[in-house]
Amino acid sequence: MSVGLNPINWKQGAFNILIDEYPAVIGHDVAGVVEELGTGVEGLKKGDRVCAQAVNGGFQQYVAVPAGIIIPIPDNASFDEATTFPVAFSTACVGLFAPGPIGAGLNPTFSWAKPQQGHAALVIGGGPVGQFAIQLLKFAGFTRIVAYASKANFDYLGKLGATECIDRGEVPVESLAVHPALAPPVSVVYDAGAASSINAAHDALVEGGKVVVAQPAAKLEQDPEQKKLTLDIMLARTS
Repeated sequence: MSVGLNPINWKQGAFNILIDEYPAVIGHDVAGVVEELGTGVEGLKKGDRVCAQAVNGGFQQYVAVPAGIIIPIPDNASFDEATTFPVAFSTACVGLFAPGPIGAGLNPTFSWAKPQQGHAALVIGGGPVGQFAIQLLKFAGFTRIVAYASKANFDYLGKLGATECIDRGEVPVESLAVHPALAPPVSVVYDAGAASSINAAHDALVEGGKVVVAQPAAKLEQDPEQKKLTLDIMLARTS
């Protein structure tokens, strides 16, 4: 069995998110083998390799989850790999694809027709959520996908779909919006970075652009009406 480590784990305590009472068991992304099935459960059997988002805490030896949210793990994926999926993928996917006001509504029907062909996007943060965001933006057809991340991850992010990368070690977030890679400005930003990066996300956008933020503490200093932005703040399903 594997359990994923995500920033949401410490954010739960810091911002009192998804905790009904204390003491509490945390941990969301779990992967392992089915040991027991509840009454009436179909489509699963003991021994199946599965992953899920734990609803009652994953940092324990056995976890009970609703059968409807269990995802089978393909034979070519390890438990560790599978635990990157439930929280990180859903955070990126809901924020980008779900219709407003939940998400940015970029591809709510999961169309293969590349509905965002010709558009440009910026992804702030190259961790698991940012990596899924890059892949989803490529799937939606974005022609230019700029990643603001650690230089050590450039090659991998390029394989996922990033067309250009900006080194966060050399370019401070306050100067991000004026980087040559963001000229002209982008139409969409997925901000999986620190809470303070939302202001750089705002400045990097064209008028009418969309920002998706995965940080509950994010606070925009500028007036979003200046650019008529759509701000989709993802509070509960953070990275």
